Order: sequence, then C-alpha cells, then structure tokens
Amino acid sequence: MSLDLDHLKRLAMLELSADEEAEVRRRLSKILEYLGKLRSLDLSGVEPMYAAGEAEASYRPDVPESRDPDEVLRVVPRRKDRYVRGPKMA
Repeated sequence: MSLDLDHLKRLAMLELSADEEAEVRRRLSKILEYLGKLRSLDLSGVEPMYAAGEAEASYRPDVPESRDPDEVLRVVPRRKDRYVRGPKMA
C-alpha cells in the first residue's frame, strides 16, 4: 500500500507543518504496515462477523418529534431571518 499524504491532506482539508507531516507519515506508515500483516492472515475457515458483540444491537425507537420553529431559532447561534445559517462550503 502506498501513502499519498498530499491527497489525504486535500481530502481532510489539513494544513500541516513539516514536523507534523513527518509525524503523520510515520504513524500512517505503521498503520499501513499493520494492515498488510492482517491482509496476509489465512481466514478461509473463519465465518464472517457482522457485529463485534454476541448480543444483538439495540436501537432507539425512531419516533418523529416536532418542535416550535421559534423555540429552535432561539438557540441557533447563527441565523438569518427564519433560516439557520451554516458554514460556507468550498
């Protein structure tokens, strides 16, 4: 596996100093090395796991809620008129 740190930095919108870049390169290289070891394992007789635990996942009920728009707008940090303002997208 190759490491294209410039591509990752663009995707994550990161700006790194030379020291930070060297540290990230070192850590990512170790991660990729470990993943290479995992890839070499023979798992032909192992059944796939779809969850880490034995118990089934428990989910909260999906119940729609309604809120008073004025109440919501009172706690929103940035708004314009009756709209919530978010960050600008590049």
